[in-house]
Amino acid sequence: MNHQASTSDTKVQCTSDGTASAANESDARNELTAAQDAVHRLRRYVPAAVAEAVLHDQEKLRGERRKVAVLFADAVGFTHLSASLDAESVFDLINDLLSRLVECVHRYGGMVDKFTGDGLMAVFGAPVAHENDSEMAVRAALDMQKAAAEFEPIARAQLGAPLQIRIGIHTGLAIAGILGTQEQAAYTVIGDTVNMAARLEALAQTGHILVSSRVYHQTRALFNFQSLGTTPVKGIDQPVPIYEPIGDRSEPLPTRGLEGITGVFVGRDAELEQLRALLAAFLNDQRGRLIVLQGEAGMGKSRLVTETLSTITSDQVSIWKGRGLPYAQGVGYGIFRSLLQGVARSRSFGAAWDSQVSPPLRLFLWQMLGRLSPEEQVRLRHLGPERAKQLTTLALREWVLGEARQQPVALILDDFHWADDLSRDALRTLVNLIHKAPVLLCVMTRPQPESPLELAVPPAEEPLVTPLHLELELKPLSPEHSRALLAHLVDLSSMPETLVNTILSRAEGNPFYIEEFVRMLIEKEMLTLGDHQWQVTSAVELQTLEIPTTLRGLMMARVDRLPQDLQDVLRNAAVIGLQFSARLLEEVESRLHGPASVLPPLERLAGLGLLEERSRAGEQVYAFRHIVTQETVYRSLLRSQRPALHRTVAECIESVYAADLVNQAEVLALHYDRARERG
Repeated sequence: MNHQASTSDTKVQCTSDGTASAANESDARNELTAAQDAVHRLRRYVPAAVAEAVLHDQEKLRGERRKVAVLFADAVGFTHLSASLDAESVFDLINDLLSRLVECVHRYGGMVDKFTGDGLMAVFGAPVAHENDSEMAVRAALDMQKAAAEFEPIARAQLGAPLQIRIGIHTGLAIAGILGTQEQAAYTVIGDTVNMAARLEALAQTGHILVSSRVYHQTRALFNFQSLGTTPVKGIDQPVPIYEPIGDRSEPLPTRGLEGITGVFVGRDAELEQLRALLAAFLNDQRGRLIVLQGEAGMGKSRLVTETLSTITSDQVSIWKGRGLPYAQGVGYGIFRSLLQGVARSRSFGAAWDSQVSPPLRLFLWQMLGRLSPEEQVRLRHLGPERAKQLTTLALREWVLGEARQQPVALILDDFHWADDLSRDALRTLVNLIHKAPVLLCVMTRPQPESPLELAVPPAEEPLVTPLHLELELKPLSPEHSRALLAHLVDLSSMPETLVNTILSRAEGNPFYIEEFVRMLIEKEMLTLGDHQWQVTSAVELQTLEIPTTLRGLMMARVDRLPQDLQDVLRNAAVIGLQFSARLLEEVESRLHGPASVLPPLERLAGLGLLEERSRAGEQVYAFRHIVTQETVYRSLLRSQRPALHRTVAECIESVYAADLVNQAEVLALHYDRARERG
C-alpha cells in the first residue's frame, strides 16, 4: 500500500479582514483541487481507515502495538505453470485471482498489507480493530477457498492444469505503522505474529488452510476443525500444534469456558429466577413475551439465556437463534438472515417456508438467504426500497406467526448491538406479535448510549401475574462471586494471593475477563490441568502480567470506533493514568495539539461508558471506568513514543500545580522516571 499523496501543503492565505484577493482565491481553488485529487488517489490504494488516519492522525501511523490476525495466501506453483504464457497473460491471470481474494479480505474488514507475487498478506485488526479478528480471518480464508474453486476452470483453460491456493493464519501482537520515507512509504505490520503466519502458509498442503492453536482456541466455538497434530516450525523450539478449519458449525458452541473444566454459573441467581418465571408463564398462558438483556461484553448474557432455556425441550418450544455480526452491519436484515440460515440448515429448504408463508412473500425470505433465481431477482427489481422493506417485514411476520401456530416459538437474537437499521425496524414490528401468538422474543445487547434500543410493548388488555416485557441489566459480579468463579477454574491454594488479587482487580467482576486472564496463564505454561482445576506450576512475575490479547482486541475495537478527536483525548488521558484532572489533561492537549477545551470530549466519553466523572474538591476529575481500558490504550503506544509523552505530562503537572508541587511529588517522579526509560 504505497502512497505518495500529501495534503500538508494545502493552505489558504487570507487578508487580515478575512477576505482574499482574486489571485489568492484562484491559488486556493487550485490547491484545493490538487489536495482533493491527492486524497482520491490515496483512498484508491489504501483502506479507508488508513487514508483517514493519514489525513487526520499521522502521529498514530508512526506506530502502535496491536492485536492482529495475519493471513498469508499463495497460489501454489503458479510461476512454474505460467512459464509457457507471455508476461501480459500471466499478469492478467494472477490479477484476476488476486482481485477475487482481495474481495474476500475486504468483506470481513481486513486490509491487504502487501502482494507477494503469486499471493498476498492480509491483516485483520489494523489500523482498525474488531473484537473477533481471528474469526474474520478464518471466514475470509474459507471464502478464498471458494473463490479459488470458482477461478479454477479459468486457470485450467489457460494453464492446462488446476491452480490452487494455500493459506496460513496466526494471531497475536504486532507493530503497525508507516514504514518508509517521505517519497515512498507503506502502512504495514511487523513482528513474530507475521512470521508465524507466513510459516504456517508454507507448511499448508495445496488447497488447505492451516491455523495456529491460538486462532483455533479463539474460533473453535464457531468453526469445525481438524487437528493435524504438531509440527516443527522454524524459529520455535518446540513443535507447535496446527489445525485446519473445515467450515462453519451448524450450531455454534458456547464461547465461554476453559477446556477441561466443567462450566460453573455463579452470581446470577436473581436474574435466572426472574427469567425462568417469565418462561414458565409464557408456556402456561401461551401469551407472547419480550426479554431484553443488556450488559457489557463478557457479562454472561448468552450464558444466562442458555441456563434459562435448559429446562425446556424442542417438543415444548421451537427455538431459533440469530446473531448480529459486525461485518454484516451494512447488509440489511443481517441478524434475521443469520436466524433464517439456521432454519434452512435444520430443515429442507422448501419445508422451512412452504406451510407458513404465502408464495409471493416467500421470495423475500429467499432473497435474504441469497436463494433467488435470476428470473426471481428480475421480478423484485422494480420494487422501490420502501415497498421491498414492507414486504420483507411482512414475510418475516407471516413466517413467525406460521411457526407459532404449530407450537410456541422463541426467537433468540444475540449481539443485537451489531444489528442494522432494517433489523431494528423488523424487531419493532415483531414485538407487536406478542399479543397475537405465543412468541418469545429474547434480545441480548450491549449498552448503546448514542443509539439505545427502544421497543414499545402495547399493554395487555387484562392484568397479568407475570409481565409481558422484562428488561434486565447484568452488572459485574460481586467480589465474592468473582473469587468463587476463579476458585472453580484454578486451585487458589497454589496461586499467590497477590496474583489472585491482581486478576480480580483487573477483571472488575467480568466473568469473561477472569477466564481470559486464566487462559493467558495457561498459554504461558504457568498453569497445568489437574483433576478438576488448573494449578500454578511456575512462578508468575506480577509486573509481567499483561492484558490478554483477546481483551486488547475487544477494547481496541471499541476505541477504534470513536471519532479521531476522542481517540486522541483517550490516548493522552491513558498516559496520565487511571485517574486524572480535566485541568491537567487540557494542559497536555494544549501542548500537543493546540488550545482547546477537553470538557466536551470528556463528557462524551463518559456518556459512552469509557470514563466516569469523580468528585474532588475544587476541580473536575475523571477516571477510566475499567482498568483494562486504560492499560490497553496505554500499551497500544510504542515504547519509543511513551517517554516524550510522560515528559510532557510531567512538565504540565509542574505548570498546573506549581503552587502545590509537594502533593504532586510522587506522581511527578513517576512520569519523569518513565520519561527517562529507553524505548
